[in-house]
Amino acid sequence: TNSNLLATTSIDQSTRVWDVSKGEQVNLFLGMRSRPDLSDAGHWDGDTYYLLSEKGVLHAWRAGPPIWPRKITATDEEIVSAWFDADGDALIVERYTEGERYTGGIERVNWRTGEVLASHQWAKESVNTEVVDSVRKTVSGKANGYRGDPKGSLEVVEWNWETDIERVIATTEEPITSISTSMEGDPRHVLLMASQVLEVWDFERAERLYVVDPSSGYAQWIFTEWGSETGLLATGAADGFVRLWDGESGELVRELGPFTAHNGDPQILDLLFAPGERSIYAACKDARIREWDVETGELLLETASHTMSTLKLVGQDQLLGSALYNGKMVLFDRSSQLKNRIQLNLSTKPASWISVSSDKRHILLSNAMSPAALLDVRQFKAGVDLKERVHGGSFSTSLDPGEKLESTFEVTEFSPDGEHVMAVHEGAVWIWPTDLLSAAEEMSPVGIDYFGGLPSPSLTEALDK
Repeated sequence: TNSNLLATTSIDQSTRVWDVSKGEQVNLFLGMRSRPDLSDAGHWDGDTYYLLSEKGVLHAWRAGPPIWPRKITATDEEIVSAWFDADGDALIVERYTEGERYTGGIERVNWRTGEVLASHQWAKESVNTEVVDSVRKTVSGKANGYRGDPKGSLEVVEWNWETDIERVIATTEEPITSISTSMEGDPRHVLLMASQVLEVWDFERAERLYVVDPSSGYAQWIFTEWGSETGLLATGAADGFVRLWDGESGELVRELGPFTAHNGDPQILDLLFAPGERSIYAACKDARIREWDVETGELLLETASHTMSTLKLVGQDQLLGSALYNGKMVLFDRSSQLKNRIQLNLSTKPASWISVSSDKRHILLSNAMSPAALLDVRQFKAGVDLKERVHGGSFSTSLDPGEKLESTFEVTEFSPDGEHVMAVHEGAVWIWPTDLLSAAEEMSPVGIDYFGGLPSPSLTEALDK
């Protein structure tokens, strides 16, 4: 009314706002957790737009900032990975050109303006994208790039964006399988070698500190977890033990276990220190989550679950587990010894990337096969009388940038302050404000009964109430 704005809503739960005088899209309303009621038009009240869902839930948006998302591309090359720098003001973008030999480089980009702040082409060919991507954060805020040979790197090379100089910071006697960081700003990195031993290096001093053997036998996967408060390095493999090592010296402090796997497979799939680091959780391949006391080695709990491949701390005091095979996610209430739980059925493939915002409020997940989803943990609270509740996938917010509905993402990540979301898709980087993706305000005067149950009210009736 009295404006040039036109809102169009589609079955993908998104509403696009158009300036009809220019024929341009000027906004995108997301955040509906069920399908819109397409039999009833929306309603504008000033700059606020109201829309009813099929379940009778009223949603409201306010027409606000310019159209999102932002799109960042690399000149004549595809972007294969990206991550926010330590301050969140710039993106570190990894790009490549595919020819007879794989070559590539790295850029530091102001994502708000698209300005390239620094650019570097690797001095050698055959850059290993997996090794580059495994080192996500900066060292002392300066060293922003690492690379190795894809056939099995024997060295790690660092690029310093301030000086544009490469230097070798690790040279090994056997191929490097992966690189993982310790804590933010800590120069220690763990190199998983082809023989499955772990070499811990100080990248600032280009010095190997020590070597640990995380397993007494072959393991399909080897996992590490650093304790910022205890200074411990925890490792898990496939021999029924979680091992705790002194993070400074590499000496074995304690073995937790062994445990007997219910399916005969003691493979550990993830490790996570509890708040305060007095205990540690292990997601195990026998569909169990176990918790040990770090000081005494006592097994504190063992609870049945899906076969979890990822454990994260979210919300006020919740443990998030993501299932390895079926894509299900479970929120466990830690205060109930993981007895109270909420199962989230997302109708997606198992997540390959799960990020948690700095305030632990939002969860971002994607798998390169389904549209990414943004979840607000506050929607899912396990009460004292709630043993298990199943939620459908309708609450998830698709991060589809609008190019095509089936868009999938190779990498997803929150900015350090949690206010923005980044996704790599088909050679480009897309960025959204987190609040925009969950900006729909849901109003239901009588709680979850959706205006008293079926039949759902009309939009006029809902607005009157």
